[in-house]
Amino acid sequence: MPATWTTDEQVDFLNDELPGFRAAQRQHRGPQFLRGLAERWFERWPEREALFFDAADAPAMALTADDDERLTAAISLPHSD
Repeated sequence: MPATWTTDEQVDFLNDELPGFRAAQRQHRGPQFLRGLAERWFERWPEREALFFDAADAPAMALTADDDERLTAAISLPHSD
């Protein structure tokens, strides 16, 4: 099996979202669906934990200025309506 960036739990989550995504595409509401998907995704898997894997054990840990920049860039999503 090829390497993947997702865990098995994340693959299951994305597969569960697929029918809603297809429906949104048919209704020309893909961007709105993807914004909601991103919100649901990052509620379950915060980017801070993905970038700084020890953050789950110490959520209040202080970030360096460089780390804070990386996190800000990672969570900045383009907005188009």
